[in-house]
Amino acid sequence: MRRKKKYFAAAVTMLASASFLAACSNSSTSSKNQVLHWSVSSELETMDPALSVDSTSGVMLRNAYEGLYEYNSKGKVNPVLAQKTTVSKDGLTYTFKLRKDARWSNGDKVTAKDFVYAWKRAADPKTGSSNATYLASLKNGADVVAGKKDSSTLGVEAKDNYTLVAHLDHKVPYFKQLLCTYVYLPLNQKAVEKYGKKYGTAAKYTVSNGAFKMTEWTGSSSKWTFVKNKYYWGKKDVNLDKVTVLVTKSPSTAYNLYQTNKLDMVTLSSEQARNLKSNSDYVVREQARMDYLDLNKSNELLANKNVRLALGYALNRKQMVNKVLGNGSKTPYAAAPIDFSSYNGKEFAKDSFTGKSTTYNKKLAQKYWKKGLEELGKSGQNVNLALLGDDDDTTKALTEYIQSALQSTLPNLKVNVTNMPKTQRIARMKSGNFDVVYTSWGAAYADPNTYLSLFTSSSAYNFGKWDNSEYDALVNKANTTDASNPSKRWNDMVNAEKLLLDDGAVLPTLQPANATMLKSKVKGLEYTPVVGYNWKHASIK
Repeated sequence: MRRKKKYFAAAVTMLASASFLAACSNSSTSSKNQVLHWSVSSELETMDPALSVDSTSGVMLRNAYEGLYEYNSKGKVNPVLAQKTTVSKDGLTYTFKLRKDARWSNGDKVTAKDFVYAWKRAADPKTGSSNATYLASLKNGADVVAGKKDSSTLGVEAKDNYTLVAHLDHKVPYFKQLLCTYVYLPLNQKAVEKYGKKYGTAAKYTVSNGAFKMTEWTGSSSKWTFVKNKYYWGKKDVNLDKVTVLVTKSPSTAYNLYQTNKLDMVTLSSEQARNLKSNSDYVVREQARMDYLDLNKSNELLANKNVRLALGYALNRKQMVNKVLGNGSKTPYAAAPIDFSSYNGKEFAKDSFTGKSTTYNKKLAQKYWKKGLEELGKSGQNVNLALLGDDDDTTKALTEYIQSALQSTLPNLKVNVTNMPKTQRIARMKSGNFDVVYTSWGAAYADPNTYLSLFTSSSAYNFGKWDNSEYDALVNKANTTDASNPSKRWNDMVNAEKLLLDDGAVLPTLQPANATMLKSKVKGLEYTPVVGYNWKHASIK
């Protein structure tokens, strides 16, 4: 009987046997070899929580570090290092009493000062954190991130070693969810200052406080290892002694290693998914993630709204998810995932749907294309665009399809595709060295703002440099003046999303899912669409 399980963004499913509770203790695991062999499709960029922007780093950070809160096995935000939280009546002051038995992987105690140091460091523009905007909700946060005030003025303080106080600039209805993001993780100041810019660039330059400690990563190697953190406060509930991680960009190579028991979890190609979907090890992982094309507005062609809309209408996303992938991925309604956020019975992506930037219509594609080229004085001329993507097999297949779809639909267009390692692609995006890039964003927290904030004019993730003052104002209202009014806030966010889509700021392609194979001997593995995998309670039976 096949085992196919789907994971929705509103919930988390734990893969476990009926005897899961027994599997959560070291004394009950039947296998003496508690080693999990894991695979990822791209290189690891960093183990510095302030600098993480890629999904591989995200999964590794989640399993190596621990913050005030984390998503639990039911998709709810639960306290971890925050044993007690008190919120002031006006919602502007959070006081956290920290557990006193938490320690770093070097044996140092985890204190409130570690959080203060980490937050101020991440907010400081000198650090270069792309996620610093998540700290803008703190008092003086926006000005610190913008370089207008010194990081010492950021609204966070340590009353004593185990009392942390956060002062907010305005009420934030999702603040506890923000605390689950990597930029709010603590850092060992002694280690960061010792290693300087090298911190997080290799295992030997990383000190963490979670269930696992990283070893054997050189900073450029395609494999690395985690071992149980002997200083971890909850180590008695951690079953695994070691997790080995291997970069496998080819699904066929990964599956061969899976069949020979050298890997316990692998992601499948579309062809493999179709062939293996009745296998008892087959598991579909839905994600709170959106793939999209970011368009560099400094390119004369892409600065034209009609050209952007033409590109969007030229993509048949049903073919992309069904024929190119076939792994359970979904077609988009908006630039945010489906079934991700709702209010009063309304689902955000569907409530924001406009038809532009997300739907296929060949006639409209050619109409907008013709109009755009006329406006640019390029009617009848050959035009070129460069499409950038990662070098894993799945992205290669998607960029190849996009190249074919655009060239066959839009007259006189030549699309040149370049696939490269994700770390290099991200570097190209950051430097603005691209025309069109196939990229993706996974929700950092379960609120539409995690997507809307990407495309404000001041966002470090606005790689295409889209600039719309009306959009900025709506997103700002949703997070400040209307933050305490759920109805107004919802309308602000929906209207902002519609502006984004109607202008062709970015072109959503699909909501990805991963078709995977997981060995039946692996028990207690937790997964949530928002933050991915957690190995803490996994075991080998």
